[in-house]
Amino acid sequence: MIKKQLKIICGSILIFCILSFLSTIFHLVMRKETEFPVTNIGFPLKYYNQFWDSQNQLHWNWDFLNFVFDFIFVYTLLFLVVFVCERK
Repeated sequence: MIKKQLKIICGSILIFCILSFLSTIFHLVMRKETEFPVTNIGFPLKYYNQFWDSQNQLHWNWDFLNFVFDFIFVYTLLFLVVFVCERK
């Protein structure tokens, strides 16, 4: 039981990192033609935002609660997939 939970947690961390990386790449590619690019990290909730203002100053915002909710979302999805696959 503990071994299964460890596998789910490690898988959740891996999937969470991949989703965060892909959301970052997506936002960078979509904003490459703009004068002041914006970086958003997080799926489905945005937990990090970085942007330039008109005076060339970098601003950022970190929402830890969205970070936790994103991880719980990924963990729950992976847990449900493992649970459904083992029932069959």
